[in-house]
Amino acid sequence: MRYEDTIEIRGVTVIGQTEVALLCQMGNQQRWIAQTEFRPGSTVGREGDVGIVVLKRPFAVAQGLVPFQGFHA
Repeated sequence: MRYEDTIEIRGVTVIGQTEVALLCQMGNQQRWIAQTEFRPGSTVGREGDVGIVVLKRPFAVAQGLVPFQGFHA
C-alpha cells in the first residue's frame, strides 16, 4: 500500500465500543468504525483510548472524514 492510499487522523478519542467497532470522536464528528478498517499505525483500540487512527483513504472519504482529492497514480 502506498502512503497516499491511507490517511492518518490524530487526536482521536474512542468514546464507545462494541465487539466489532469503535465510536471515534474526531473534532466535531463522531463515527462508528469497524475494527477491521484500522490500518497499521493506528494507536487506538478500546474505549477511552486517545491517539491516531490510520484508515484507507477511500473509506475516510466515504465517511466524510477527509475531502476527496482526486486519484493518486
